[in-house]
Parts: sequence; C-alpha cells; structure tokens
Amino acid sequence: MGEQPGLDPVPVWVLWSEVDGDARLAARSLAVRSAAGLLGVGPSEVWVSHAASGRPLLDGAGRGTRVSVSHGRGAVAVALCRSPRVDLGVDVEPVRPLAALAVARGYLAPAEADWLGGLAAVERDRAFLWLWTQKEAVGKALGLGLRSGGMSRPMPLPTAWPPPGNGGVALPTGWPPSDDGHRPPPAEGPPPIAGLAPSLAKGPPSIDGLLQPPTEWPPSAVGLVTPIPLPGDPATSSAAVFVGDGRHVVGVAVRGTDGLPERVSVRVAHCAADAG
Repeated sequence: MGEQPGLDPVPVWVLWSEVDGDARLAARSLAVRSAAGLLGVGPSEVWVSHAASGRPLLDGAGRGTRVSVSHGRGAVAVALCRSPRVDLGVDVEPVRPLAALAVARGYLAPAEADWLGGLAAVERDRAFLWLWTQKEAVGKALGLGLRSGGMSRPMPLPTAWPPPGNGGVALPTGWPPSDDGHRPPPAEGPPPIAGLAPSLAKGPPSIDGLLQPPTEWPPSAVGLVTPIPLPGDPATSSAAVFVGDGRHVVGVAVRGTDGLPERVSVRVAHCAADAG
C-alpha cells in the first residue's frame, strides 16, 4: 500500500560522473563513497557485495541501503535510497549517433517506435536513449535486466519533445567524501544540491507521469510528488533526464516493494568519481 498523504516523500539520490579508465572500479568507488556520505560514516565502513542474481548490494554500515549502479562508455551512475520500501534501477548513456529508428522498429513497443518516427530525425537518437535508459533502469529495479521482454516493456511517452530540463549541477565540496575521510551529512541526508531552494525540497508535481523537471526547476534536479506507475505495472515508475550539457542521459526507476509509494523525490547530480 502507498504512504499516507502528508508524509515526506521517499528520497532517492542519483550521482553520475564521466570517467577515464576502468568504469567498473569507478562505479564501485562512487557507490561506496556516496553511501558513506549518505550514512555519515567513513568509506572503509561500507563495501559492495552481490546477491545471487547479480544485483549489487551495500554491506557493512551500508546494509539495508538500496543501491543501483551503471557503468560503461566513459560514464558511471549510482542510485541510493535508505528506504526499505523501494528497489532502484539506474542507467547512464552517452548521447551518440545510432540507427535509432531501425532499432526501435525491431525491439521497442509499437507505440514507442511510432512516437520516435514522428520526431525530427535529428532528435531520434536522443529520444531513443531517453527511452533506453528508462528500460534498463526498470529492468534493474525489477531484478530482470532486459530479459523477459524488457525492450518492449512500455514506458510513458511525453506529450512534448524535448522534455524540459538539461545541464549539470555540481555537488558541494565534500560530497561524496574522499577515500581518506568523510564529512557527516545533515541528519536528513546528504548536502542539498546547489541551487535547490528549500521550499522546493519535496519536488515539483509530476509531468505526464514522469520524473521530469519543469523549466523553473534547477538543472538536473528531478522530482515528483505523486509518481504515476508504468503501463501495466502499478508498483513501478521511471524517469530520464539529460545531464552534462546534454552529453549524457540518466534513467532511473523506483519500484515499491509493497506498492508504489505515493510520494517520491529524486535528485540527480554530477560529482567526481575515481577508479580507486
């Protein structure tokens, strides 16, 4: 069942970075440092393990904190949430040339392929990746990946393209903490994202059921008050936002373990990552 009206939204944090070198190691480091900062402990007190299914888990002081990780093609992303009531999925992809329409006709739901075909040709690669990252994120939240028809799993489609919101927001110095120390965050979680007004901390209303920021929302800060479930899946909601001046797109999915929470807030921000 969902949360009662008036309760604070379930907070989800998504951190992403461009990386050189081993993206897998960079993603693991980012997950550990970010979780340590969220929990107010040293990075040595948190480590990453894996479930039998391969899903990443946080252990040590991070046990019970939900995590999802994405890495590859020069970028990494980590999603975190302290609530046991949700499972998470995240995916990050660089915006790049693709045979978007051909792939969509072969693998996506027919309505999605038709929507993509109706866009200007110059926008199709971006729009395809916007959908792809959500499908990847939903698959991770479900624990299925893209198996069991994941590519054809329908996503909500926006009524206008491109969706509002673009750019990147840097986290304050000290978040995530360095490997040789940490800065305990406030009791309510990590430091606020630069430019996020306190009065907007609970997130803007949803747009077409998606976790998209309206134009007045700070770039790369994403949120919604009432998530709208995916078609045919009342426990899951997804989102995607362009970051890094439009060079990358980050998809995120939230699945309620006991029904989709009535209020969810998601913040997406750029931060430093390393391969240490």
